[in-house]
Amino acid sequence: GEDGDAAKQKKRQLRLEMTQELVAAMPDLKAEDLEVGQIVKGISRQPMTFGQIVSLGKGLRGLLPFIEATDNGWMKKPFRAGLEREFRVLAKTTALGADFPVLLTARSGDLTRPPSMFEDMLFASPQELVGTEQDLSAFAGIAPETWLEATVVNTAVPRGPRPARVVVTLTAPGGSKQIAQGIPEKALLPDLSKGPIVFGSKLKV
Repeated sequence: GEDGDAAKQKKRQLRLEMTQELVAAMPDLKAEDLEVGQIVKGISRQPMTFGQIVSLGKGLRGLLPFIEATDNGWMKKPFRAGLEREFRVLAKTTALGADFPVLLTARSGDLTRPPSMFEDMLFASPQELVGTEQDLSAFAGIAPETWLEATVVNTAVPRGPRPARVVVTLTAPGGSKQIAQGIPEKALLPDLSKGPIVFGSKLKV
């Protein structure tokens, strides 16, 4: 009802104000102050389709791709806004735009990732997955029973009616055209849906 909606809105507003106060008290960091592999404290902000914004300082934000949020690559729900926790600096990059110069990970283990990671993540951004038609003409002649190799570039958390899904890129035969697609978690083979799944994993679709 209206009372319940109003209470939820008030709760969100209070959480937003609390988060803003926490960020205002953070040190004034810059991306050049950080090193790859460094452990940093961050405050979770709003989630996006492909990752979560994390404040690292008053004017510095990082991006935590959902595939980097857990050791098995699947995140069922974003971190709560205002939650402070530790991350590691995965990379410093301009590939994701000036707003997100730092890429973060919560995974343990080695930090080596394929060189194409940043460009592939940018290509498979929500604009490519939601509300934007992709040119599928290069795939028109492929028979339905034909299996194609897909490359995992991210995972996405459930949002509304949209289930958890793995985000992949597909290249048409001959390498003429690449598209991005979100495959629902339940459509994957059981061993893949349980993880671990990492950037660069190959799937047959």
